[in-house]
Amino acid sequence: MRICAISCLLILIPGVAAAAGNGQFDISLSIGNTIWYDKCFSLDLKIANDVAMSGFQIPMTFTSTGGVTWTFNEQYTNAWGPSKIVTHIIGARMGDPAATFDIIPGLLVIETYLPNKLLVGAGVLHSPGMPPGSLQQMLSVHLTADNANPMNEGTFCVDVTKAVGAADFVFSDVAGSALAVTFLDNDHNGIWCWPTEILCCGPCPTITSGGDIAACHGHPGSVDFTATETVDPQSITWGYEVISGTGSVSFSNATGPATTITYTPGPGEPNNHAHVLIKVGDPYQSFNSCCGSWYEMDVNFYEPGDANNDGAKNIGDAVYIVNYIFKGGPAPNPLELGDFNCDGAINIGDAIRQVNYLFKFGPVACCPW
Repeated sequence: MRICAISCLLILIPGVAAAAGNGQFDISLSIGNTIWYDKCFSLDLKIANDVAMSGFQIPMTFTSTGGVTWTFNEQYTNAWGPSKIVTHIIGARMGDPAATFDIIPGLLVIETYLPNKLLVGAGVLHSPGMPPGSLQQMLSVHLTADNANPMNEGTFCVDVTKAVGAADFVFSDVAGSALAVTFLDNDHNGIWCWPTEILCCGPCPTITSGGDIAACHGHPGSVDFTATETVDPQSITWGYEVISGTGSVSFSNATGPATTITYTPGPGEPNNHAHVLIKVGDPYQSFNSCCGSWYEMDVNFYEPGDANNDGAKNIGDAVYIVNYIFKGGPAPNPLELGDFNCDGAINIGDAIRQVNYLFKFGPVACCPW
């Protein structure tokens, strides 16, 4: 069997060389052995192969009992597919799929048949592909389970033996031959099932207030956050994920209902913007199982004196301030850009200090916050 790219779909072509190697495939839950209603979880896909792999197709059919339904959750980093619901694992021997698999390149995620079916695939023409190795998590599919009658307990199952579109399950070696794959579910038949239950300890904590950070370029910035939890607010734990930016995040309180979050830019922070996902959990529910409580925080760095926000400090900024004060021109956005003398207001003093800085070796702009 060979894997080929046809119309952006990996199509299985039968009738070629027999298996030249062996593989294993397993699916586990990110949250143990039980799926809890209204909690985020991932299906973690694990692969073992004793020869180098040039591609794979993993068709997944989702079924349930007890009225269980499910939704797929968008991810923010290392995500693939139109809805960003599949992620690859940093540090796995697969490496970055964009560099390892070059037919697409990267991962092909077919969402045409959602919510009941999903296809994940990849293929190689010119690069060495994925090296052999023992069972290791490579990918995750991210979901939340729900139930119209939450008093009912049910099951949620994934079947990889049924085709999605024209694609069957296959691992391919570098010659295009299919590996002989053993499924590691309980019955070794390619179907994994888990119970779905109601979590004993109440709903996830919820972020009740917060905001974005405005910081002078190169300086830390802070903002206050609060959260609530119905059982024990003091048990709330705070976490984060840096989506973009090279800085670090700290909390004045790692636990409890209130904290101050500080973003410290990294050395030579390359952009004027960073993006951080703020998360809350508690001793019973991890950050990642409470994705409905996440807050997307923007961090924006400003350079006082660059009133017109063109990336430079020059006479145009002084003119911009004068036009704003006396001629009804547009305001600096944000206002802090025009506060050259750091007195908390935009006035003629800022234009005068700007001119002195440019032509009379006056003091530079300061950081008021």
